[in-house]
Amino acid sequence: MTDLTTAVHRAGQGITSIFAGILIHEGASYTERQFLLMRQIDHTTDCSQTDLTQFTGIDRSTLADIIRRLIARGVVSRRRSKEDARAYRVRLTEKGKRVYDALAPKYDKRYAEMIAGLKPADLAAAARVHQHVASFASKAT
Repeated sequence: MTDLTTAVHRAGQGITSIFAGILIHEGASYTERQFLLMRQIDHTTDCSQTDLTQFTGIDRSTLADIIRRLIARGVVSRRRSKEDARAYRVRLTEKGKRVYDALAPKYDKRYAEMIAGLKPADLAAAARVHQHVASFASKAT
């Protein structure tokens, strides 16, 4: 029997490979994490990097690195918050919106293929396991 940490690790690797090669727009490829950050930014009004950390569970330094890469690619812009000079607000640029709109149907189609055949109870159980582990991790640090 595989332990939970190995199973989760393998699932993460599998998900990465499932989406590799399909998140491509105008010759540029994007990782699943980059796409999901673009999705969160697109769906959140006045999004801060702190918000993104809370929404995604990506640690601050990793998130900052991914945001820097997306800025360098011209798909995300970042500015200091007017309310809190320590905080950054991020948004999709016009190019970022075009890229996101082109990638979203590809992601959604592959995601639907990935979960096809899973029962809602299976997906709910996976979500409960994730929530439990995330809660434990936040208390352990």
